[in-house]
Amino acid sequence: MIHFVKEKLSALSYRLELIRECNRLIKSGKNLPKNYKKLMFRQPSRYDDFIQCLCFVNNNNTINLIDIGTNEGNFIKDFLLFFPKCNSINCFEPLSYLNDKIKENLKIKPDLKYQIINKALSNKTGKQKIYYDKNNTELASLNEYNVNYRKSFPDLINNEYKASSEEIVEIDLLDNFCKDFSLNHEFIVKIDSQGNELEVIQGGIETLRRSSVVLLECSFAPQYIDKEHTFSECVAILKNLDLHPIIFQKYGLTISSYGVERDVIFVKKELLSKVYYKNY
Repeated sequence: MIHFVKEKLSALSYRLELIRECNRLIKSGKNLPKNYKKLMFRQPSRYDDFIQCLCFVNNNNTINLIDIGTNEGNFIKDFLLFFPKCNSINCFEPLSYLNDKIKENLKIKPDLKYQIINKALSNKTGKQKIYYDKNNTELASLNEYNVNYRKSFPDLINNEYKASSEEIVEIDLLDNFCKDFSLNHEFIVKIDSQGNELEVIQGGIETLRRSSVVLLECSFAPQYIDKEHTFSECVAILKNLDLHPIIFQKYGLTISSYGVERDVIFVKKELLSKVYYKNY
């Protein structure tokens, strides 16, 4: 009973802090959806990445997006709520049969310029096998899941997840498509590649060098067969591009207080001072 009450209080505190952060952002002149309080209470972990990003960039200006691992496009739909002046998006999704769902979510902004690129990103070009389940495509990966490891999370909805489908997809470098992306405006890069984040970064050095914020889903544990977690290597490369890890999100896979999987926000050094309250 005590544990249950603590969990509920923690969840409430999390939501209230996000709303306080929203109020600070509004006071500083940032543009938030009118129903932001409802959004924060309903699904805080769905929207808090955008709130954190807004601490560093001004959404009264054009902020564009490179979305790596677009899946059905739900992230883009949410992104456009918080960055309404975005006018250009590059979507990378290797499973081409998801294109119609992506286009449907992009209808939220009819004048948006976008590309859907049906390739998986890596540090080389060629072809590679992708593993996925048609009922849960957000977990599609170029790496095979370590099923036994996921079973160690008894409360995880997908703890017995096993890819039921495989196909060969084209792989390519981010820099082959985006080196000249959004030359006149700031942009954010979101990387959700299910264990392939290091290879994506290695293939996108010049693009990432120009980005203001990188939102990176990171694995800190052996979730994939014959694949070590690569967070330290990712940090080292991004640091050389003047991108620094500043926020580790609270949600994701955990064992006790150990974060197995987290969204980590990297920002340019010149933007770090924006987190001080005097700059809100």
